[in-house]
Amino acid sequence: MTIHGALRQDFSSLVHGSYTSPSAGLRWAVTDTTALRANYANSFRAPIISDLSGFKAFDIVGNPNLKPERGSSFDVGIDQKLWDFGLFRFTYCSNTITDLINFKFGSPSTFENIGEVRSTGFETTLNVNLWQNVSAFANYTLNDPRITSNANTTNIGKELPFRGADTFNLGLAYELPSDICAV
Repeated sequence: MTIHGALRQDFSSLVHGSYTSPSAGLRWAVTDTTALRANYANSFRAPIISDLSGFKAFDIVGNPNLKPERGSSFDVGIDQKLWDFGLFRFTYCSNTITDLINFKFGSPSTFENIGEVRSTGFETTLNVNLWQNVSAFANYTLNDPRITSNANTTNIGKELPFRGADTFNLGLAYELPSDICAV
């Protein structure tokens, strides 16, 4: 079993000091071919200068009253080795962010805090070795970000615009042999 932990310290005048974001995770090899994973993390993101001051040339007004985002997330997953030719991975995740900083379209456009957004989803990945140093991959990601609380109560339960993601990718990858370009 592998266990890891970390602390991140952000210093910001918006929180009158600093914010500590802990994270922890573990990976347990149940068998030689199967492993279980779990991670938890807190997060913090202060508004950037353009969120606060805007872009006058693009008719975007800044919002100097923005609060920093704070979040917590977790994921759990399984890695399954497929004999000697591949790997299948499945991950479920959930992320909750309070005071999410969101771009609000309008005339002029601006930035706003949204009370709370919860995003849940999963990702599956399949990697298959085709030849020496050549592999193919496919992955599918589903992400469903929903507004769970907000000053504008008509938005509660709605999907957060431009943040949801249902994607499917296919590809080929080539990896240099380990004995080439040794540094």
